[in-house]
Amino acid sequence: MISVLIFIAATGKRRESIQELGRDAYIWGYPAVSLAHVRESMLEKTQEPKNSINHFFHSFKTPDPLLGNFITVAPENLYGWAWIDLSKEPLVLTHPQIKDRFYSIQFIDAYSNLFSIISNRTHGEKAGTFLITPPGWQAPVPEKMIQIRASTPEILVLAQTFVKDSKELANIAKLEKQHQLISLSRWNDGIETDSFKSDYPAARLKINKNLALRGLDFYQKLIQIIEKNPPPTKVEIKEVERFNAIGIPHKKDFDKFSFNTEAKTMLERGIFEGEREIQGRLASGLNPKINGWSYELKSSPFTEDYLLRAAISQLYLFSPPAEESMQMSLDSDSEGRQLNSLYRYILHFEKNDFPAARKMWSVQVLETKKIKSNNSFRIISAINDKSDKLRYNEDGSMDLYFQSEKPKPAQRSNWLPLPRDANFYVILTLFNPHNSALNHKYIAPSLIRQEENTPPKQRFTRTMMAVSR
Repeated sequence: MISVLIFIAATGKRRESIQELGRDAYIWGYPAVSLAHVRESMLEKTQEPKNSINHFFHSFKTPDPLLGNFITVAPENLYGWAWIDLSKEPLVLTHPQIKDRFYSIQFIDAYSNLFSIISNRTHGEKAGTFLITPPGWQAPVPEKMIQIRASTPEILVLAQTFVKDSKELANIAKLEKQHQLISLSRWNDGIETDSFKSDYPAARLKINKNLALRGLDFYQKLIQIIEKNPPPTKVEIKEVERFNAIGIPHKKDFDKFSFNTEAKTMLERGIFEGEREIQGRLASGLNPKINGWSYELKSSPFTEDYLLRAAISQLYLFSPPAEESMQMSLDSDSEGRQLNSLYRYILHFEKNDFPAARKMWSVQVLETKKIKSNNSFRIISAINDKSDKLRYNEDGSMDLYFQSEKPKPAQRSNWLPLPRDANFYVILTLFNPHNSALNHKYIAPSLIRQEENTPPKQRFTRTMMAVSR
């Protein structure tokens, strides 16, 4: 007979209820189930879902028509993605020479851990050939190939390359398309070009990130994922051992356990308690906040803070390293008032105090009503420092103008249109940020609301602290 009151956890140090174990299994497994849900949804939008594994899909539009509905994308970058299954053999990735611009190829395992990255920061501008190998693969790596050791057999590869303007869009799209995936056996046969042809999905995705609504199906999906993708670290293996008491990760054991009505009820409570904890972590404002700007929530790869990992997974899908890109968001002006499109605003950068980024920076306007949405992030307008249209003031400083109506002609090149009659927020993205930003010592200027017949006020401090470029 199943005891539905308590179980002894694998550690043997304390007694844990079914509800507690169900909650922790939901939090620990949330990134994996979320990523699998996104994977299935994206592949369903392709022309050949069953044959789309292990092939790159390259977008030819900015902003990206697909990814931007469930993760925050850079509107100036072209994206490509591939869902990979290494259970049969390794894959060869070809990478072209990419000069004078930000680019990155990020490798994310089945639990949302970013385990490797190819970028202008890590690889430079040169071309390269990479061998993506599954866990435990021991065969020799072919000459002149660089090995990328995957932490799980199923992974996501996400590539992005900066596009300056519409004039170079076609050329960068051709460059991105040179990212090819070829099975090692076919590569050894002399095949270096993927023959798979499929258009980039045009349909928009709506992803519901509240996985608690799936009920006990959440655990069933988690069991399937664990079976194909064993946890990548000893610590996570030990964490899963705790869940043996509720039948995870063995389907037969879980089915037998959850058949008990009282146990099922407690597991369901655990699921919703886990979702509440994730929402609470997101709402707690743990991001560093400087001069009104909130820094993007980040975690290190293979973190043991599973609640933080789940929260980041719900918000961003995964956490790219801060050294690659960093986002800062702002939803209030220099007086602490909510940003609203009924007013006009100015963001002023001094000559020697532009955003602390080595490669580039960009500013986006998004609708506030979408910030907590499970469905999409809607970008209203954006601008970046590589634009030839940007105008500087005579002293070398710069003003960006945020307003609904068109400003006077001299200001339009630096204008970010606002949504009509709505609250909004601003995101500042730093690509390859300087140390001052990485150490949270860079202070971005506050947004100044322009009152009628009143000079602008900059109330908050503007001094950079311990600047290290």
